[in-house]
Amino acid sequence: MFNNYEIHSKVLNKTRSLWAKNFLSFTKSQKIDRDFWDNLEEILYTSDLGSDLCNYLIERLEVISKEKKIHETNDLINVLKNEMVKIIDLPFDFSINSSNIPKVFLIVGINGVGKTTTIAKLANYFKNKGNKIILGAGDTFRAGAIEQLKIWGDKININVVSHQEGSDPAAVAYDTVNAAISRKLDIAIIDTAGRLHTKINLMEELKKIKRSICKLIDQKQLNVLLVLDSTIGQNGLAQTENFVSSLGCDGVLLTKLDGSSKGGIIFSVVKSFNTPIWFMGTGESLSDIVQFNPNYFVENLFSSNEN
Repeated sequence: MFNNYEIHSKVLNKTRSLWAKNFLSFTKSQKIDRDFWDNLEEILYTSDLGSDLCNYLIERLEVISKEKKIHETNDLINVLKNEMVKIIDLPFDFSINSSNIPKVFLIVGINGVGKTTTIAKLANYFKNKGNKIILGAGDTFRAGAIEQLKIWGDKININVVSHQEGSDPAAVAYDTVNAAISRKLDIAIIDTAGRLHTKINLMEELKKIKRSICKLIDQKQLNVLLVLDSTIGQNGLAQTENFVSSLGCDGVLLTKLDGSSKGGIIFSVVKSFNTPIWFMGTGESLSDIVQFNPNYFVENLFSSNEN
């Protein structure tokens, strides 16, 4: 059984390999001078942090190194690690209360990021913690999406509310939450489409779903969670901006990190949109999901060990 540190270490192998290649020889040989700062900026940029975040970190490190009179490279790297943890260490709360009002997770994201599989993993995660759950097949647009969620529901023995393909997804969401309330369930997790004819249509449809849900529960019981594919790197910022600006996302579920070296995108997403990472997908099976831990994540980026 992996502990949290070991899971983060395992899933970060590819990203860590990139960081190790960039940082390990650098930290052993450089003294802190102008060339050092130029080289560090280049390394941060090639580690997929993006220019704005690189500039922010360089400025922070320059200030701190002067204030604390830091002259050793390794000491400064420790400061860098602390600053990186601060960026991604945002509070989030997915606790399930004991009232008869369910917690509702509305799962959004573009097609191909792994929304439906992530929903199954999330449902299995909460079920294993003793929660009673229902799923809503709100992606009525993509062919086969409803059946795919039903198959997952059968595998983990969780009911799925569905309508016909092409039906109103807001009605599916409403019926799912209504069923959760009437059956006194703990959690409702609702799938959504990732593509309609235009981006505007998609966002308006998602807003309608959100309004439909809030006819039944207080908005504080609703969490909008964005599923983000880590393999797309900095392109994930544009996706996040679209969903955050339209819906006000409460958190990010990061997928495919085990197959990507672009884990640095996490820092830009959190810093730019003040949106915390909730969970990471760590593989293909139902159990391959782990609650995000900022300290473990950063510590593993700078580790030379692969598990």
